[in-house]
Amino acid sequence: MKHVSKFGLAVMFLLVFGLSNCAKSAAPIGGAAAPAAAEPKQGGEGGGVEGVSGPTLTNPGNLPQAPESDQGGESQIGEERMVKVVDPTGQFSILFVETWSQETDSSTGALRSASTDWTAAVETVSAQGQTPLQAAQSVDASQAGGAPGYELLAIKEGNVHGLPAVSVIYAYDTGKNPVTEKASRSIASEIFVGGGPADQLGHLTFSAPSAHYGDVSEIFDKILAGFDWQKGG
Repeated sequence: MKHVSKFGLAVMFLLVFGLSNCAKSAAPIGGAAAPAAAEPKQGGEGGGVEGVSGPTLTNPGNLPQAPESDQGGESQIGEERMVKVVDPTGQFSILFVETWSQETDSSTGALRSASTDWTAAVETVSAQGQTPLQAAQSVDASQAGGAPGYELLAIKEGNVHGLPAVSVIYAYDTGKNPVTEKASRSIASEIFVGGGPADQLGHLTFSAPSAHYGDVSEIFDKILAGFDWQKGG
């Protein structure tokens, strides 16, 4: 009888010990999974963006070469028809998608091209003695001029057809989704390009809702690759 009681106690001890260990081992698995699922750091309302990197700074060979200053007209690249636009001051030219609306800001001379969900803007800015990297760092330091919900994603150094260039890529809020009332997020890439007129930098800004940014990055690549300082500008 004593033997049976000891055996029963041993079985009960093993069952209790086993259940306790199962509970302990299950807790970290559930706890680790929750944060991973809830952390789309580079996404936003309506979807995430994988590998957000901004437009390609170093031409990998499959992007169009920057057009010559005396080259006019248009260029057929993939499915998009690109047109060359020269800024009002004659300092630079750029390739824009023909079907996008295009305009010139009369106050700054910036060229803008836009579609329904994304925008590209190109201008020259005073370098104020800054290198492209310092200009990009200044954007980050100011949190993109106080953009709501500013979040730095990356600062990358490279070149555009041999011209020194640096991009600062960040996410920011663009109001609330009227249906879900959650913050709508967009991603912007600001690129500063050197190698032009004294104390001037090329300044390109690409922006799109974070859910669409990855889909249009190839078009942004083509526009960036089309940037060219005008000879004698």
